[in-house]
Amino acid sequence: MTTRKIILSGLAAGLLLQGVLGQAFASGSISPTHPAIGAGVVHRVIDGDTYDVNLDSPDLFSRFVSDAAGDRGRQRYLNERHRSIRVRLANVDTPESVHANAQRNSREGAEISAQVKLMIEGKPVRVLCHDWGRYGRSICNVQIDGVPAGDVGLWLIQQGYSPYVTRWGRNPYLHREYQQAQAE
Repeated sequence: MTTRKIILSGLAAGLLLQGVLGQAFASGSISPTHPAIGAGVVHRVIDGDTYDVNLDSPDLFSRFVSDAAGDRGRQRYLNERHRSIRVRLANVDTPESVHANAQRNSREGAEISAQVKLMIEGKPVRVLCHDWGRYGRSICNVQIDGVPAGDVGLWLIQQGYSPYVTRWGRNPYLHREYQQAQAE
């Protein structure tokens, strides 16, 4: 079995143990124990760790809309026409490439963004969203076939493009794998 399949199998098993797969479309606040899980297509790569994803399921998109009700910061990253959400990868932080403060942008950030764009833009992905960030973006793990690690965040850490960032908490689903990748 490949490493990617083992990781994804472990993730699925962990979610089943937590009883959250059946709650993918449940009402209530998006959280690690009540994540929003679904499939979509990456419409646009903003930079190495931020993407717009068009969700396949109207019900899943409705869950995001409901969860964002009354919060303009969250609502601004939801596009009803395309059923898209703005995704911020969980627990990674790549160098900036399109920051409003141009001095924060770097060539390394642009190169990483270009690699990620080639890898995932326009392609089907699976999202596992478990929180909202302080800027209103959905905090998610993003999985795609064809990425050696299966999980985009894990791949970024393995490539040395991002550290494993735990400032706001551990990755609720791939903590050990992210830790191991950071150590290698």
